[in-house]
Amino acid sequence: MQINSNIDAMNAGRSLLRSGSDVGVSLARLSSGSRINSAKDDAAGLSISERLTAGVNGMNRAAKNVNDGISLVQVADGAASQLAENFQRIRELAVQAANGTYTSDDRKSIQGEVNSLMKANYDIVRGAKFNNLNLLDGSFREDFQVGDKVGQTVSLAIPAVLPINQTQVSLVDTPVMQVKAIGQVQGALAAGSLVLNGAVIGASTAGVNPGQNSFSAWSVARAINNANPPDVTALAENKVTGTAGAGGGAAAGDLTINGVSIGAFAGATPAALAAAAAGAISGASGGSGVVASASGATITLEATDGRDIAIGGPAAAALGLAATMYHGTVTLTNTASVDADNLTIAGSNPGAAGFAGGIVKPQATGATQMVLRAVGSGDPPIDLSTAASATSMLDFIDGKLDKINAMRASLGATENRLTHAHDNLVNSVENASAARSRILDTDYAAETMQLTRNQILQQAGMAMVAQANSLPNQALLLLRA
Repeated sequence: MQINSNIDAMNAGRSLLRSGSDVGVSLARLSSGSRINSAKDDAAGLSISERLTAGVNGMNRAAKNVNDGISLVQVADGAASQLAENFQRIRELAVQAANGTYTSDDRKSIQGEVNSLMKANYDIVRGAKFNNLNLLDGSFREDFQVGDKVGQTVSLAIPAVLPINQTQVSLVDTPVMQVKAIGQVQGALAAGSLVLNGAVIGASTAGVNPGQNSFSAWSVARAINNANPPDVTALAENKVTGTAGAGGGAAAGDLTINGVSIGAFAGATPAALAAAAAGAISGASGGSGVVASASGATITLEATDGRDIAIGGPAAAALGLAATMYHGTVTLTNTASVDADNLTIAGSNPGAAGFAGGIVKPQATGATQMVLRAVGSGDPPIDLSTAASATSMLDFIDGKLDKINAMRASLGATENRLTHAHDNLVNSVENASAARSRILDTDYAAETMQLTRNQILQQAGMAMVAQANSLPNQALLLLRA
């Protein structure tokens, strides 16, 4: 039995300190609602929860960014909608002014309304702002931060459909444009197989001359021209080339062109043979409709009206020609001008004429013409003073409507994308918050039980410390003896 070292008291005191510390931890967790109140509570859990907190805070801010972006897009779309409505009215007035029943005074009244609408359009463009950012003048090109990470952005560039700066009209050296579409004829046309600029082309029919079959370029071009499609002209041609391999000759009838026998020809060299054959073929052109020319050893057969060229006979091979029927090509053109229109090709089988459905745009011819043109960054004034000018303005107005509609479609797609991004952010915040809660938040049921346990241990420890402190008193019993 010792007095100086009360081991029982030391053990009871140590247990009391531990239970007291545990009670303090439980009280801190229950009072703060957080399981981790300092790094010592759960070092790894603290690191994970802080990263989750950063993500949740960032995604909450990104969701607000997305809502701001949606608001901006809605402002731009609302302004563009009013622009489209005004241009619809302007187009209606242009169609009205193009009618021949109106006098010049009537058109002045129409022009006055158009001028007012255009002023309103410019006011709309100037006034379309969000947080003092111009939206419709072509200057808006920004990125929306739609996530909490680098690179999680949505880009938006809004084009200028109505330039603010007014323009002037002056003489400009302008390229002359023209549509040119070439098709290799594949077969005969049936009615409706080919539609050009909205005009239905009838069936191709055979002619009376050799080679003028219903599936020849001559017949297809004739069917097109007979249908008289708006501003479209068809030209047929057929050329076949071959190269003589050696000198030699052919007897009369050894070569036929479109069923016509060609007379005898001979040449000691390939070039001489090609020249002799060309002369013989051209000599029979009255019946075949095919002429020929030679350049060195190369011979070229040409049907200037585009009829088929049917070659037969054993002498064809000597000239490098296949004994078969050759179809020609059809070339579609419109009037060459600085304002040449597109060519629209459609129909149930345009491939029979060698064309693909779609729009063929005019190309520069190489020529230029001095014309009055709007210069600068603005648009030309809308002139409805005459029926002709009103008609010519329809394409310009349609172009404006197309640009506005395309811009609104882009804005709508961006708004949908931002809406989906917002929905995803809200869902991600919910899931990340739940994950963080499982790590960071106090489980009150479990922690209350732990507190009760620790408090009982603390009370028991205090009682045992008191008992252990009284044990040395037992030594006095020994001293009484």
